Parts: sequence; structure tokens; C-alpha cells
Amino acid sequence: VTLMPRLDIWVLPFLNVYGMGGAIKGLMDVEVTVDVPVLGEIQVPLEFEYTGSMFGGGATLAGGYKFIFAMFDANYSKAKLSSFDSELDMIMSSARVGVLTEGKDWPSMFWVGGMYQNMDQYLEQEFVLAEGDPKSMMGINVSVKDEWNMLIGGRLQVGKRIGILVEGGFFGRQQIFTNLEYRF
Repeated sequence: VTLMPRLDIWVLPFLNVYGMGGAIKGLMDVEVTVDVPVLGEIQVPLEFEYTGSMFGGGATLAGGYKFIFAMFDANYSKAKLSSFDSELDMIMSSARVGVLTEGKDWPSMFWVGGMYQNMDQYLEQEFVLAEGDPKSMMGINVSVKDEWNMLIGGRLQVGKRIGILVEGGFFGRQQIFTNLEYRF
């Protein structure tokens, strides 16, 4: 779950730039490699919850002809997770092609596309097993299992200022994204 306000501005008719920041909370499934004497290395599944903060920015290129549009978005974000001393960097890019529909009070957009997500780094955390014990170091390699996925989504304009967007990812990474926007 991510709660992330985003401020953006169209600097050119085809170029939108934005900054974002907010809070994240989620559940991470990992496999930990443990070196056990006599048995050697074994894989142990581990699941833990995390919270943290995230900030970043990006840009969107968009264009179209009549009722057909295409857009490309790229952004960079940095997350500080409460469970680790180090920060997590992520790069995402996506491309979408879709159609615009005209409605008297409810114009909408529908699209298909693809998304790429790159996150591959090593996070560290010091911890103490019991009071009086020396500090130990835990490290975890974090990467995206499926870097690519397909997207399908839509956006509904409600009046002049409010927009509702829903997008789902499948074929690889599965995700649901919802957005409520208010334009000044």
C-alpha cells in the first residue's frame, strides 16, 4: 500500500514533469540463505512487513491523433524502509496506447501497455539477538522477480476537476493501482 501525493505540471503540451513523496507499507516474501554446519547452505523462506517513506520524480511524454493517444512515462524513486539502514532505489518506465471517449459530463480513457521496473540492490541492517549479545549484520539482496508486465487501465473524468484512474498489471508482476486526482 502506498499513499503518495504527486505534484505535476505540463511544461509543454506534450511533456508533464512531476515530483512525489509519501508513505509505503507492505509485505515482503524473501528466501534467506543460511550456512548450517554439516548441511551447508539451505534456503529458508521468510515473510516480513515493512513501512517507510518514499520520494522521487519523473516525466511523461504524451501525444495523440483524434481519439487515439500514446504515452511514455519514466520515474526514479528512493525508499527508506523502517527495517533497514540502507535505502532502496527504483526505476520504472511504462508505455501505453489507448483511446479517448467523449461523454457530455464523463469523458474517459482506456489503454493497454507495458511496464518495466528495475530494483536490484543490497540492503543491510544491524541487529542484536538478545541483550548483551554483540551486534550482528543482516543483508538482503532485493530485486524484482518479474521486471516486465502488461498493463490495462482506464480513467474517468468526473466534472471539471476530479479524475478516477484504475490500472492493473498482469503477465509477470501483478499489481493494482488506483488514483484519485484533483486538478486546480
